[in-house]
This record gives sequence, structure tokens and C-alpha cells, in this order.
Amino acid sequence: MKGNKQQFGFSLIELMIGMVIGLLVTGIVITVFSQSKKSYSQDEEIAQLQENGRYALQLLTRELAMAGYAGPIYIVGDISTSVAGNPCGFADWYKIIEEPIIFPSTAPTCISGVKADTDILVIKRVAGVATATQSANKLYLQTSGTGGSIQQSIAGSSANPPFTDWEYIVRIYYIKDKTVDGETIPTLRRAQLKSDMTWRDEELVMGIENIQISFGIDSDSNSAVDTYKTSPSAAELKQAATAKVDILVRSINKDYSYTNEKTYYAGSTPITNTLNGSNYYGRVFSSTAPMRNISYRNNL
Repeated sequence: MKGNKQQFGFSLIELMIGMVIGLLVTGIVITVFSQSKKSYSQDEEIAQLQENGRYALQLLTRELAMAGYAGPIYIVGDISTSVAGNPCGFADWYKIIEEPIIFPSTAPTCISGVKADTDILVIKRVAGVATATQSANKLYLQTSGTGGSIQQSIAGSSANPPFTDWEYIVRIYYIKDKTVDGETIPTLRRAQLKSDMTWRDEELVMGIENIQISFGIDSDSNSAVDTYKTSPSAAELKQAATAKVDILVRSINKDYSYTNEKTYYAGSTPITNTLNGSNYYGRVFSSTAPMRNISYRNNL
């Protein structure tokens, strides 16, 4: 007769110890995952902030370096226009040589909702190369090299030698708040003049909190900056040799584990912003642009 085999299993205490160990391991895994996710989110926000800042800085410094570029016109010549209009209150919108930059202290009438205490920049220039055939709804500078005329485009037409056509550009850069999912996001925008004297307004970069520009003025025409001005007159802008751009950029999304307690500066001057005490990251991007075309004419 075969005897009954005794069967063994886990005791209640052993089961409880196993459950506790399992819970501890699960807790550790969840903690590590949560911290990794948080770190990833922070890295993603900062990376996006840096990308937006670098792009905005590159965009504005390039425009400033190109200000007053008039193609083959390297002598102070007369620019005229047959196009009627006073777009945005700029009576001299076509005077690329005499007034290549406008730096208004108040918002022009053609843009609205400009963020307070941020700079507005108006640039006049032509495109980098001459145009073989005109496109619709654009303005063109037609020139033989010493003077020229701003004209409305005739799609498909081309200039007769010795004249060439250069797309004429008037752009306004400014910051305006937008609302996304209930959150306010400051955004860099650009308005560009069209041939019918209206403006095409477009969004460029989100997260641009403030822009501050100071101009290096060469008052004695010796190719050296004598002083920097944050509110230059029209006459001083014609003597600009450089432009220093400071852009305060913030993250798009909040990080509720972070409180911003920083003060941001353009040089030694604090930049007005809404970041202090908020859950947004911030950083200032700075660069100096040479005003080649203006400086060249100033030193003729």
C-alpha cells in the first residue's frame, strides 16, 4: 500500500513577504519611469526653447544686416515710385536709401495687439538677387544702377536692359500674444507690404517673450561705433554701424515642478517679462549684426 505524499507550499508569511518585495520593486520601477519622463519633458522643452531662440536671432540679425540693400545701387541715388498709398502711415515707405530702417516707439496702425515694452522693427531692402520675371502681388525696384523706381508687379514681365528688377521688401517684426488651449504664448510675427498697399501678416516663432535692439551709432563716419542707442532718432539710424539684438525666449509649456526666479538682462538693463514666479523656462539669446549697407553709405 502506497503512502500518501505530503505536499508543501508557501506559508502565509512567505506570501506576504513576496508581495511586499514585489510592491517595492514595482514602486522603484514607477519612480524611475516617472523621473525619466520628467527629465525627458524638461529636456524637450529646453531644446525647443533653444531652437526657437536661435532661429529668431538668426532671422532678425540677417534682416538687420540686409537693411538698406538696394541691389546694384551703391551710390545715394533717387528712388521714386508711381504707386499711390501711405501704407501703415509710412509716407516714405519707398525710400530705401534715405530711410532703410524705421524703429517706431509706438505700434503702427497696420498691426494690432503688440506686446507691451517690446521693440518693433521695420526693415526696407531688396531681395538678394535680381528677378528674371516678375511675380504677381509683389513690389519691384527697377533700376539701371544709379537710381530707380518702385513699381507694382506685372506677372510674367521682365525689365529691359540696362534695367533690372529686384523684389522690394518692407517688413515689420513685432511680438503679439496668442492663446493656445487657454494658455497665452508670446509670438514673433511679421507683416510684409504687398503691391496693393495692404499687409500680409504671418506667425514666425512661438515663445518669444521680448526683443530689445540697440544701435551702434557711428556719428563721425570713421567706421567705428561711438555710442549705442536704444531709442535712436531717424537721423541716427542713418549712421548705424551695428545693431545688438537681445531676445528673451520662454518655453511653450509649463513645468509645475519648476519656479522661475531669474532676472533677465539686455546688457545691464533688466528685460521686462512675465516669467518671474511662473513655471516657464527662459533664456536670453544675443548677437550683433553689422549694418553693412548703411555703414557703407555713411562713410562715402
